[in-house]
Amino acid sequence: MLRKIFCGLKFFLVMVSLFCFYSCMVVPKSVEEDNIRVEEDDEVLVSAAPNRKWTILFHFCVDNDLSMIPQVTNYIQTLSYVKQVDKANGTNINILVMFDGSNANSWYRDGYYSVSGGNFSNDLIVGKSEIDSGLVNETKKFIKWAIANYPAHRYIYVVFNHGRGFDDMSESGKPHNRSTVKGVAFDDTSMDCLTHKELREITSYFKSKIGQRISLVLFYACAMGGVELAYELRSNANYLLSSEELVSIRNWSFETFTNLAKNPDMPVTNLGKQFCIDACNVFRFHPCVWSLINLRKVDNLANAINVFARALTNYITRTPGAALVLDEIAYSCVSVKEAQFTKLYYYDLVGLLKGIINSKDIYDGAVTNSIPDVLNAYRNATVFATNVERSRELNGLYILHNNFRFITLRGSKLPPHYPVSIYNSILKFGKENAWGKYMEMMENYEVTFTNVDSYENVVPDTHEPDDTKEQARLIPSADVCLLHSLDKYYDQDQIKIYLTAGRTYRFETKFWLRFNTDTWMELWDSDGNQVAYNDDISYPHHLYSIIYYTPSVSGYYYILVKELWGNRGDYKLLVQSL
Repeated sequence: MLRKIFCGLKFFLVMVSLFCFYSCMVVPKSVEEDNIRVEEDDEVLVSAAPNRKWTILFHFCVDNDLSMIPQVTNYIQTLSYVKQVDKANGTNINILVMFDGSNANSWYRDGYYSVSGGNFSNDLIVGKSEIDSGLVNETKKFIKWAIANYPAHRYIYVVFNHGRGFDDMSESGKPHNRSTVKGVAFDDTSMDCLTHKELREITSYFKSKIGQRISLVLFYACAMGGVELAYELRSNANYLLSSEELVSIRNWSFETFTNLAKNPDMPVTNLGKQFCIDACNVFRFHPCVWSLINLRKVDNLANAINVFARALTNYITRTPGAALVLDEIAYSCVSVKEAQFTKLYYYDLVGLLKGIINSKDIYDGAVTNSIPDVLNAYRNATVFATNVERSRELNGLYILHNNFRFITLRGSKLPPHYPVSIYNSILKFGKENAWGKYMEMMENYEVTFTNVDSYENVVPDTHEPDDTKEQARLIPSADVCLLHSLDKYYDQDQIKIYLTAGRTYRFETKFWLRFNTDTWMELWDSDGNQVAYNDDISYPHHLYSIIYYTPSVSGYYYILVKELWGNRGDYKLLVQSL
């Protein structure tokens, strides 16, 4: 009996040993034998690593023309080096990569990697047959896996890929093709990308899983530094680190993270500032503008822009030609012109505001008084921003401002403007901020100037008919800039204005579109008496006209402007109370 028990026990022990042996022979999650990818269920968790101070999630989307550039391996090797530095300083950082390469040509396999500091190919934890970088759930799975297996006290989320800002045609980023790349994380296999709405959804999910805001969101991609994206992410992360301009492909990427590896207790703001400085040092001969934005203060910036936009819409409603003046100002301001995937409707926010101030063509108090509040809110939200000489006029964040009229007025080959209906439907900023309404009003504004390539093509302005005293339109405010054309030979324009006795007024004609119009200007009182006139401001150098006048009697007055020799032309008329 004892012998049977002993034999049975022996058999049991042998079976247990065999089971353990063969269990060890099962292919682990990171192993690929005979070049056959091991597809794993990313819901199945490996043994969770101990809590670190940081977990950094990198989304490497190179399922596009970036797939085979040698810099990709350089960037990956940089992460391995950062991990080596981390190990030398106590191992405080988890560095995780979701790698999505081209199936045809790629340096590495698709899947989830935990960077060890050694051979990156051996760091694969979860193999994937294909990752769709434009699919929200794909990134959510990576986030869920990363947090469950590599918990930390604080988190950073990084996206490396092409970028194109908010330039999406739908909330999902589809339809998508290589000739009209959109958003960020362009995936050529799935023909998809991540839009601003999807990035908000991803970061919101991330925040819900960790129970706190993401410490830093970094886009190593072109043209992601915009007000619109900051607004989308403002509730989900503490800071946004991004480029307003082009991000060149060079042998530099994430070296700045070695500072965090050496000093894991450093404030994330110091990391962000140093990244901006390092980037501009490396790319000093290329377009380069980086900024670190405090997302907790973006609501204040949005509120200030909202007040400013309401003032602009009211100004356009009250003042004939105001939309054209604003369009002209925007045309002269700094857009993000050099980034290969951007359009000319990405305008530097600060540059646009300063352009309105410096133009001296806007005399509306509500507009001009609201600009300092926007500038202050921008400064408060901007932790740090730096640029290079080639991008010295850019300040860190752009905003949509279409050039609706000058695309045709100046015969330029500029691309079509971004559809405001899409802007206001797929972006929270467009939906919730008066800036969307302002852009909509600019788009819908009726403009009759369509072609000014020659004198023969000058067409009537929006004030016509206004040739006689009886036809003259009343100016609602003394501080305005009006746009006029002399669309026929011996044409003249008249406007009506109420002047207050004892106050000095300035009336001045200026260059507008194409023609250096030789203007003649007269000022008449309501009794038909000419009280002032002027031909040239400074003959022969300045053929426009200017009148300073202080009425002794309050009442309605009439301004008459014509071309001295009866020719056609165009001009701006500035009316200002001094």
